[in-house]
Amino acid sequence: MEFHILNRLAEITLRVGPIMSELGIKPKIVRDPDGAVFIEFMSGDQQTVSPIEIYLGKGAITTTSTASWKGSNMTATFWEDIDIGDNGWTFQQFTRSSHSYGIGENSQAFFTALAEWLPGHGVIHIDRSKEGFTMDEDFARAFEIIKAALPDDEKIEVNCERGPASDAYVFTYPAGCDWRVDFVSRSAVVTANGKDVASVYTEELKKLIPAIRSRVKELSVRRDLGT
Repeated sequence: MEFHILNRLAEITLRVGPIMSELGIKPKIVRDPDGAVFIEFMSGDQQTVSPIEIYLGKGAITTTSTASWKGSNMTATFWEDIDIGDNGWTFQQFTRSSHSYGIGENSQAFFTALAEWLPGHGVIHIDRSKEGFTMDEDFARAFEIIKAALPDDEKIEVNCERGPASDAYVFTYPAGCDWRVDFVSRSAVVTANGKDVASVYTEELKKLIPAIRSRVKELSVRRDLGT
């Protein structure tokens, strides 16, 4: 069985190797506890993955007959890359949809489909593994909330930073006041010049708006008074 499975990996590499190299992934055998065998596509550290997987039918893993792809099935989920403002960061969002491809006698048709699916579906960067990418929906939606809390008649850049354990939004307003909104566990922690402003649960991110506005108003008054 193992020999036939390794042959399937070799065949994939032969047919779509350059595409996988460009995406930074390789095929890998994965076995379910119930004995089902799949081929998944991922980087060596398993932090960059393709949303495509191939269930191997009996013909692809048999040791008693000529190996075939017939009876195998390829599935993939759909993900969308969404810009977080214009700061260069990307939110990778699962669209909650998928499709499948039943593999028949014609393996060439399957490999043609695989060559289209791999670049078409792209890759997902797991668990903050790639700078500038996040899968955290709460973090992504906080951008517009933070922007809504700031004066819309001034150009204030809201950027993202990745720390060792958390991601954060950073901006400066008024001049000389540096803000951070750190996402720690299930909370967004706001500081201005290192002083605590607020901490809200990610389920209640809109509470950031009055908290930030109130401190911005206070700081602006102090600036105008020269204090």
